[in-house]
Amino acid sequence: GLKFRSSLGADLSNRSRDTYWPKTTLQGGQTNGYAKRGKNETTNFLNENLLTYTKAFGSVNQVDALAGYSRQQSDLVASTIQNANFVSDADVFENIGAGTQTGGPIVTSGHTRWTLASYLGRLNYTLANRYLFTVTGREDGSSRFGADHQWGFFPSAAFGWRISDEPFMQHIPSIELLKLRVSDGLAGNPSIRPYQSIAHLAQQQYTFGGTVVGGYFPSSIGNPNLGWESTHQIDVGIDLGLYGGRVSFT
Repeated sequence: GLKFRSSLGADLSNRSRDTYWPKTTLQGGQTNGYAKRGKNETTNFLNENLLTYTKAFGSVNQVDALAGYSRQQSDLVASTIQNANFVSDADVFENIGAGTQTGGPIVTSGHTRWTLASYLGRLNYTLANRYLFTVTGREDGSSRFGADHQWGFFPSAAFGWRISDEPFMQHIPSIELLKLRVSDGLAGNPSIRPYQSIAHLAQQQYTFGGTVVGGYFPSSIGNPNLGWESTHQIDVGIDLGLYGGRVSFT
């Protein structure tokens, strides 16, 4: 039969960390007390859609097909405030504005977003309850890579043979299961930090004619050719079960 399943999920998490290094510590002693307050807010969104089809041909043959699409997005919003040179350790980070470090409190903020989209398909075919064929393919797109290299295709194929179900094995009752498995395929890896394919700018102060002004400078060089890491893997395995399942080997 034909079945369709769709799921949609989202979650929001907040994480805060407030720290004060008093003057009796190494870091606090060097700065006459040091306070830091930080907050991270993360929003995750995931949508999955799967269409499955199952069809039996007689009593020994069966086809299982799956097609799907998924999309995931993560947003991280972060902010911190730091200050040093406190008159007393009494207020710790609760009165961070009481610090008198040169230039005043340091305030930073940032926003990081990444998106992953995937089209996937799988076809399983069982022949005579003994020969199992599987073909899969997925097209994945990640915002972490260069504009012309965001998509990658990763196919795989597998074959299984239940040798113990063959007629010539029936005269060996001690072997309950004997199965051979072979697979070959590609897997993709998008596990790099976002925005590595584009150049980064950093803030810096400059002096023009004795006047200090703000500006930016390139802090890293982008790589527009950055793309998926692909791993090729071949697996061969045997499953063996003996004496009614009392002894097994893989």
